[in-house]
Amino acid sequence: MRTLPRDSANFVGRSRELAQLTESVLASSDSNQVIDIHAIGGMPGVGKTALAVHAGHQLADRFPDGQLFLPLHGHTPGQSPVDPSDALASLLAAIGVAQELIPNGSDPLSTLDARAAMWRDRMAGRRALLVLDDAVDQEQVEPLLPNAAECLVLITSRRRLAALPDSVVLALDTLAPQESVSMLCRLSRRVPEGADEAAAAQEVTRICGQLPLAVGLVAGRMRHHPSWTFAHLARSLSATRRRLARMQAGHLAVATAFELSYRGLDADRQRLFRLLSLHPGSEYTADTAAALHDLDPVEAGELLEALYDEHLLVESAPGRYRMHDLMREYSGTLAEADPEPDKEAARDRLFDHYEERGAAAASVAVTGTWPSGAAADRADHSEAMAWLGAETANLLACARYCGENGRGTRVVALARSLAGFLRLTGPWEQAVALHQTAVDCAAAAGDGPGRAAALGDLALVRRLTGDYEGAARNLTEAMDLHHGLGDRRSEARALNDLGAVHGQTGDYPATADAHRRALAIFRELDDGAGAASALNYWGVVQRLRGEYAAAEPHLRESVELFEAAGDRRGRATALNNLGVVLRQAGRFAEAEECMRQALDLAVEVGDQRGSVYIRNALGTVRLLSGAPLEADRLQTEALESARELRDRRGQVYSLNYLGAVRQWTGRWQDAAEAHEEALETARVLGDRRAQGHALCHLAFVHVALGNAPAAAVAAGEALTVATDLGDRRGRARALRAEAAAQVLEGRVEGAIRNLTAARELCEEIGDRQGRAALLNDLGEARSALADAAAEGLHHEAATLARDLGSPLEEARALAGLGRYRRSRGETDLAAGMLQRALTLFTRIGAAEQERLAAELNEL
Repeated sequence: MRTLPRDSANFVGRSRELAQLTESVLASSDSNQVIDIHAIGGMPGVGKTALAVHAGHQLADRFPDGQLFLPLHGHTPGQSPVDPSDALASLLAAIGVAQELIPNGSDPLSTLDARAAMWRDRMAGRRALLVLDDAVDQEQVEPLLPNAAECLVLITSRRRLAALPDSVVLALDTLAPQESVSMLCRLSRRVPEGADEAAAAQEVTRICGQLPLAVGLVAGRMRHHPSWTFAHLARSLSATRRRLARMQAGHLAVATAFELSYRGLDADRQRLFRLLSLHPGSEYTADTAAALHDLDPVEAGELLEALYDEHLLVESAPGRYRMHDLMREYSGTLAEADPEPDKEAARDRLFDHYEERGAAAASVAVTGTWPSGAAADRADHSEAMAWLGAETANLLACARYCGENGRGTRVVALARSLAGFLRLTGPWEQAVALHQTAVDCAAAAGDGPGRAAALGDLALVRRLTGDYEGAARNLTEAMDLHHGLGDRRSEARALNDLGAVHGQTGDYPATADAHRRALAIFRELDDGAGAASALNYWGVVQRLRGEYAAAEPHLRESVELFEAAGDRRGRATALNNLGVVLRQAGRFAEAEECMRQALDLAVEVGDQRGSVYIRNALGTVRLLSGAPLEADRLQTEALESARELRDRRGQVYSLNYLGAVRQWTGRWQDAAEAHEEALETARVLGDRRAQGHALCHLAFVHVALGNAPAAAVAAGEALTVATDLGDRRGRARALRAEAAAQVLEGRVEGAIRNLTAARELCEEIGDRQGRAALLNDLGEARSALADAAAEGLHHEAATLARDLGSPLEEARALAGLGRYRRSRGETDLAAGMLQRALTLFTRIGAAEQERLAAELNEL
C-alpha cells in the first residue's frame, strides 16, 4: 500500500519547513504517545502537496507498513469535496479491504461511524504514513485519522485547521526570493550570467509572486526555448496583461504564468486545453478528449500527453488526466471567449460519447452474458465493468450538468446507462438520487416515455433498498403514463414489477392481482414471452404461500410459453422456479431434473448471472437429498461466478446460501464467516432486506455457539430492519431468531410470546414452511416448561412437514415427540420416534444427527 505520487528530483527550497517538519515528526515518534498529525496550510500553488510528498518520501523508511496519498478535493472547481465516508471507503480499499466488506447502509451517519471504526481497527499497530491532500476543513479530516500512535498524518489545506486536535500546524508562505531564484534556475537548467541576468531572474520570480506553481511553469517554458534569456522572459511576463476574472489580486502572477505557458502551445493543443474545461467531470481520457475536440482518439491521446508534458495536466492514473484547480479555472476563462455554438457542439459530442459508450458497456456488463468458455467475451465484460467503474463519477457529473441546464433527455439517457451497473455494485442511494433527477428532468422536458422509463428504474432501486411504498407509488405513476401513451406492453411490465413490490411485504393477494392483470394484457396483445413472465411471477407468489399444487401448472405453462417464444433465458428462469416448487413439495428428483435443465440452458446461452441463482437453488436440492458436500460445491461455484461478474447482489445471495449449508452440517464458524461477509456486502449495496436475512442467520449461528448476547443483538437488528421495511416474512424470521436467543438465556416464556407472534404472521401471509418451523420451535419451548401442549404442536408440525416435503422439519417434529415420550417414561415409544428422526437427519446430513445419536445411546 504505497500510493504516494513520485517525488520530484527538482524539489527546491523549503529547507527550513522541511527541517521543522522532520524534527517535529521525530520528536513525536520518540514519545510514541499520540498519533502524529501535521497540518500544512497555505495559499493555492504554494507547494503544500509538493512538500508533503517530498517529506513523505524522506520519512518513508520510518513507516514500513505503507504510505498512502488521498486527494480530498477541498477546493476543486466543479467538484464537491470528498465526503468523509467516501474517503474512508477509498482508504480501506487501499489497504486491501475488499469493496464488498466496506460498511454501507441507508443511514449516512452510522455508515460513517462503521467505516471509521473499521479503518481505526485495521490500522491498529501499523506504522504507516497518510497524506490527506487539499482538505476542506477539520470536520472532513477527523473521521479519517487512525488512532495508532505509530502513524504519521500529513494534511494539506488552503484553510487553517486550527481546531484539529493534537496537531502541529505548518503554514507555508511563498518561497523566499533566493529560493525562488534557485528553483527557477534549477528547473530551467540555466545559470544567470552577469548582474543584469541575475536581476532579471529575480524579476521573473517577483512577477510570479514567488509561487512555486508559477515559477515551475515559466521555468518549464524557458527550458524548452534555448534562445530565451532571463531578461527576455522578464519582459514577456511584464507585457502580459491577461487576468483571470475570478482570481484575487494575489493570484495575478499565476494567471500571467498560465497565459505565457498557454501561448507556447500550437493551435490544436490550445483548443483542447480550452475544451477540457467544458467537461462537467474532473478526469479526461483520450476518448473524452476526442469527443470534445472532434478528433481520432489516438490524436487526442497525443494532445493530452503533450499538455501533460507542458505541466498543464497531471496523470491521475495510466491514461487518465486531470487539471490542477487553478489551471482548470484559467482554462474556463479562456473558453468564455469561444463561440457558444462551438462549445455547445463540443458538449453534445461529449454527451453523445457517454450515452453511446455507456449504453454499450451497460449491455455487456449488466447482462453478464457470454458463450461458455469465450475468453474474449469475459474480457469484454471485465472491460465494460472497469469502464463503468472508472467513469461513474464523470457520468454523474454530466447528468448533474444536464439537469441544471435544461437537457432533460440527456439525463434520462445517462441514467439508463448507469442504472444496471449501480443496481449490481451500489451504492443504491446514489442510484435513487440519479433516477429521481431523471424523472424530474423528463417531466420538465415533457418526455412522457422517458419519464415512465425513469420511474421504472427508480422503482426498481427503491424496491431493492426496501422503500416499498415509494416503489409502488413510482410504478403506479409509470403504469398511468404507459396507459396514457397507449403502451400496453410497458403497462403490463410495470404491473408485474408492482406485483413483485407487494410480494416483498407479504401482501400476496395484491401481488397475485397485479400478475393476473399483467397476464390478461399480455394475452390480449398475444405476447407469449410477456405472458410467460407474468405466469412465472404468479407461480412464485403461490409458492411463497405454500400453494404448490396451484403454482406448478402456472410455472409449467410459463416454461412452455418461453420455449415457444424462443426465450431460452426466460425458460431457464421458469424451470428453476418450477424446480423450487417441486423441491418444496418434497419431489426432489423432479426438482433436480428441472434445475439441471435450467442450468444447462443458462450455460448454453451464456447467462452467467442466471447460473449463479440456479446453482444456489440446485445446491439446496442436493442438500435436502442428503448431499451436503455437493451443495457446498455448487454454492461455492455460484459465489465465485458472482465475484467474477462483480455482482454484489449475487454474492450476498450465494454467501447466505453457503452459510446455510454450513449451518446444516454444523460448521458454525465457517457459516458465521459467510453470513458476516454477506452482511457487509449487503451494507455496501444498501440492501436492507438482505442485511436482515444475514442477521437472522448470524443469530442462529450464535445460538449454536452458545453466545446468547451476540444472538440477541443480531436478532434485534434483524427485527428492526424487517419492521422498518414492512417485511412480514422477515419479521417472523427475526422473531424466531430472537426467541432462540431467549431460550438459550432461559427466558422461555418470552420466547413463546415471540414464537406465537411469528406463527401468527406466517399464517397471515400463508407461509407454510415458516409455520412448520415455528410449530417445532413452540413444541420445543413448551417441552422446556413440561407443557403437554408440546405433543400437539409437534404432531401438527410433522403433518405439515410431510405435506410440504420438508425432511428437516419432519425430523425435528419426530425428535420432539420422542423427547416428549421419554419425559413421560415411555422409553420404547420414545426410542422408535428418535430413531426415525435420526434416520431422516442422517439422510439429509444435518448436524442434529450427532446430538440425537448420543441421546439414543443413553436410552
